[in-house]
Parts: sequence; C-alpha cells; structure tokens
Amino acid sequence: MNAANDVTAKYFSDLLGKSTVKVETGSESTSHSKEESHSKSDSYSYTSRSLMTPDEIMRMPEDQSLLIFSNARPVKATKAFQFKLFPGADHLVNLSQNDYQGQPEASQETHFKNKVDKWNQTVKAQHQAKKDDQTTDDEEDKLQDNIDQKLESRHKKMLG
Repeated sequence: MNAANDVTAKYFSDLLGKSTVKVETGSESTSHSKEESHSKSDSYSYTSRSLMTPDEIMRMPEDQSLLIFSNARPVKATKAFQFKLFPGADHLVNLSQNDYQGQPEASQETHFKNKVDKWNQTVKAQHQAKKDDQTTDDEEDKLQDNIDQKLESRHKKMLG
C-alpha cells in the first residue's frame, strides 16, 4: 500500500471503517491475614476500533494492498507480481503494443455499424424535431400576446 503521508493513511483508515472488538479485563488479588484468601475477576466489554489505524496502514509492507469495494467488506491482499510468479515468461513471446494490429470479428463490426446507424437516426430525428419546433419572432410575439390576453381576461373575471 505504502501510503505516502498521514492524511492519505487517515483517509483510507476512515474508508475502511470500524469494527466492534471484545476487550477482556481481569484482576486477581491475594490477601494474607489469618487465613489466606484469593479472588479473581474477569470482565468483558465491547468497544469500536478502526479496522486499520493510519499508523498500521503506513507500516504495511510493499507487497500488500487494500482492496475496497462498495457494498462489500474490504480485503487485505498480497500483491501478485506476475514476473515473480512466472519467471522468464516475458521471453516466451515477443509482444509490443506499438506493433499490435487488432482485427475485429464480423459480429463486432456489425454490432458497431448498428449502433452508429441508430445514433445517426436519433440525431436526425432530433434535428427534425428542432426544425419543426422553430417559430419566427413575429409568430412568437403573437403567441405571447395571445397568452397575455387570456391571462388578463381570466384575471378580470376573477376580480369581478
């Protein structure tokens, strides 16, 4: 994990959340008088504790990481270094991202073409709807005057 500073470590500590832990306390006493007496008591209590404190996060070894998921418990995992798991595997095949020439399958090309066609139809429909919805300034003024007259007549009727 290697949190670089205490602010980052506190952020991840808060993100991990808290857990309830059982704390055991006990005492023992012996009394030496006429008769020796011995007593022992144990008690338990529950308290909350951060799953990992910022200090614990900052002291995590380089080969460990925290996996944090939404709606799931976090996981403390050991990193898998592929070059250590499979030594020499990088020499089995010569791969270069710059030389990669991917060839899509026919079904991928058909799916992509269908998506593009659907997109073009949607854009065309939106342009047509916008074109149909356009009014001139004079038409807009007349429509607004009509609305104003209707509102004014309703207002006069309400007043009496």
